[in-house]
Amino acid sequence: MTSPTEMTDDAYRVLVNYIRDIADKVGLKDWQFFLERVEADQGVIASVEVWGDSTTCTLWFGPPFWKYGPRMQRETVVHELVHCHTHKLVRLVKTTMTNELGNQAAHAMNFSLEQMHEMAVDGIAASWARMLPCIDWSDLSPLYTEYEAQTGGQETPLRRDNVVID
Repeated sequence: MTSPTEMTDDAYRVLVNYIRDIADKVGLKDWQFFLERVEADQGVIASVEVWGDSTTCTLWFGPPFWKYGPRMQRETVVHELVHCHTHKLVRLVKTTMTNELGNQAAHAMNFSLEQMHEMAVDGIAASWARMLPCIDWSDLSPLYTEYEAQTGGQETPLRRDNVVID
């Protein structure tokens, strides 16, 4: 089955299970993830925010994510999960830059740090993703398929935001 065109409730369920499976495989078994929907196209493909120094984070998947094929969806999920491994290092570097260089110099260097960080995360994610399974959308229920056929997948009958993935 091809990827759904939006985060329906069934697609949400499949994505939740997939994230948990991939997170376990990349060393994030002790992490807790909150998955939220990005309703409008704000240019967000996917994003992650780690909650301070905890092992909890929120993941967002925007409309562009649903236009990707399974391989790019896999790499996108892995990319966001790699950020969970690197967030403490990036926070330490940013704090050190601010403390040692002052706000103005740290702010100037932050852009370069973010660019280098994203390049490193991209490289790690691309490498790891090849060794991990793609998301399997065939697990979508027959109800989803019937509903999608009737409505073109434009609306979903139920919305459940901010569901925790244990």
